[in-house]
Amino acid sequence: MTLGKYLKEARKKSGMTQRRVADHFGWATSQYVSNWERDKTYPALYLLPDLAALYHLDYTDLANRVAADALKRRESFIVKGFGGELPKGVSVL
Repeated sequence: MTLGKYLKEARKKSGMTQRRVADHFGWATSQYVSNWERDKTYPALYLLPDLAALYHLDYTDLANRVAADALKRRESFIVKGFGGELPKGVSVL
């Protein structure tokens, strides 16, 4: 499951709408939340503790999921730069 799908599922389980999440953080638009759920962007790191509480998630699990997803995207970006395959002996970490 992608991070975006995980966040969307968690939001819905907590009974929140994208608008209510945006209101909670004082944002004029729910676009930030929409972008997370569509895997366009990540929640800012400073938001993770509050987001975990809002969605009734374990903070450590959420932070680990964000980090793991970021590493996957980084690896995918680097591999694409090498034409789809990393040269032998090259690591993205």
